[in-house]
Amino acid sequence: MPQGNSTEAEPPEVPWHAAFPNPKTVAGAISRDEVLQWLQQGESDFVLIDLRRTDCEVSALPSNLPFAL
Repeated sequence: MPQGNSTEAEPPEVPWHAAFPNPKTVAGAISRDEVLQWLQQGESDFVLIDLRRTDCEVSALPSNLPFAL
């Protein structure tokens, strides 16, 4: 009997955020261009919080401070 030809289907991969409840509100959004403008102008009186569920798969800010909410 050949190995590796199992008829059992593997369970679908569950995303990490499935363990948490769905958001109750929608966070305000800001464009990439506006943030870039702030950074280029030297603005420093803001905290940028990345709320994307897939932020770790796409990109992260160099000064990223990871924490769980």
